[in-house]
Amino acid sequence: YTVVLYAGHGGSDPGAGSVIGKVEKDFTLPVILKLQAILASDKRLNLVLTRSTDTYPTLSDRYNLANSVGADLFLSVHGNSIENKPSVNGSEVYYTREDSLDFAKMVHQYAVPSTGLVDRGILKRNYAVTRETKMPAVLYEAGYLSNVAEATKMYSEDFQNKLAQGLATAILKYLKLS
Repeated sequence: YTVVLYAGHGGSDPGAGSVIGKVEKDFTLPVILKLQAILASDKRLNLVLTRSTDTYPTLSDRYNLANSVGADLFLSVHGNSIENKPSVNGSEVYYTREDSLDFAKMVHQYAVPSTGLVDRGILKRNYAVTRETKMPAVLYEAGYLSNVAEATKMYSEDFQNKLAQGLATAILKYLKLS
């Protein structure tokens, strides 16, 4: 199975700023690299990263890559933010097409509890990376960088390791490899 992993933002696009002075791209890349490390030993998987360093793939680069390699799954990881609403918290799983709903349910079942953050559910939204991909695709918002408690947790090794393990379990369960 080919799985494309996208660490949200990168390069010239830092993503959301956090209330603790860090940026989203510096959360998403470590999570994706940890996820890649967990899954790398499974020879049934071909892992393709949209970025493995601090680079900026365009929006179309992200979904075109997944489509061109004939990916079986696409996973995008982000950190959410709402300015002037520091109390908003929790994880959200987004999908667009109905063929992505089962994968969204797996991410919801395994990734959300792995972090211990509030469960804000599975939401249908029209994001380019979940709309333009030809395979089941999910965008996972791990927590709110605009919330001090969540932002502090999200940049910790422990949180990132637990999240990467939860995402790995979701991928393996969805592909019926575990």
